[in-house]
Amino acid sequence: MSKKSNVLISKSARLAWYVAGERRLLAIVNRFEHVKRFGEMLELKIDKEKKVIFLSVLLKGEEHPTEICVEQFEIVQEEDSVSVRAELASSNRAWISALLEKFIIKKNWAVPEDYTVFVNDFLE
Repeated sequence: MSKKSNVLISKSARLAWYVAGERRLLAIVNRFEHVKRFGEMLELKIDKEKKVIFLSVLLKGEEHPTEICVEQFEIVQEEDSVSVRAELASSNRAWISALLEKFIIKKNWAVPEDYTVFVNDFLE
């Protein structure tokens, strides 16, 4: 995906939040190639006050959705970058919870520059 496309998606996602909220955001997220590659996001709930993100995903080849809950997330602003950090995360699938614990929890995840506006609008 080109940088111009990423900027347009970012702007589209930002506008969608204000116009139609989480339902519209869900439709936009499901267009992302890195989501379509693994399955379809069925539900996305963001509670900025409680710092909780809940998502339900139907992974390719699976019959039942996988649920993931990310808690105590924060946006880390540095001089020239933005990252997201989660203190807790869990899933209804034990193996995914183990992956979250090993690779996601308590680690800063850099946000690509084109998506920083998106992250700031949706999560801060």
